[in-house]
Amino acid sequence: MKTRRIEAVLLRGCESLKSAASRVGVGHWRLVEMSEKKRPTVVKILVLIVAIGSIIPILAGVMMLTGGAYEGYFMQELLSQILPTYYVLVGVIGLVVAWGLWVGRGWAWILALIIFIIGIIMDLVTLPTGIVGIVLDGIVVYLLMRSDTRKFCGK
Repeated sequence: MKTRRIEAVLLRGCESLKSAASRVGVGHWRLVEMSEKKRPTVVKILVLIVAIGSIIPILAGVMMLTGGAYEGYFMQELLSQILPTYYVLVGVIGLVVAWGLWVGRGWAWILALIIFIIGIIMDLVTLPTGIVGIVLDGIVVYLLMRSDTRKFCGK
């Protein structure tokens, strides 16, 4: 008896979801496609790397803005506001890209590829200290270029 009620509620929920989707112009096939899309393990690892790499600049920027990371007299006043804001902005963009990769958006795949290729180029300029960045960015580019990641993101 309870299972029939649950099934009825679920069916009504699906019907309302379909009607809501049709009202905003999302076809039923798109809802089914997104709900049945299986997230590969590679994408989970990729998102974890990108998210951690995005949280670090946010924390650094917040620490700089609150005065916890440096003494203000070591930097000029203008630079002491621009640099932390830049770090927070870069971190937020990274989190948006991580979310886009998590849900399989093509724009996030393209943006992540561009960001991490630029990162490799910038790390090459700072050799030998940039070797860690080259390795990490290279791993991310490799994970992005795998066929299962590209298929998940629609590329």
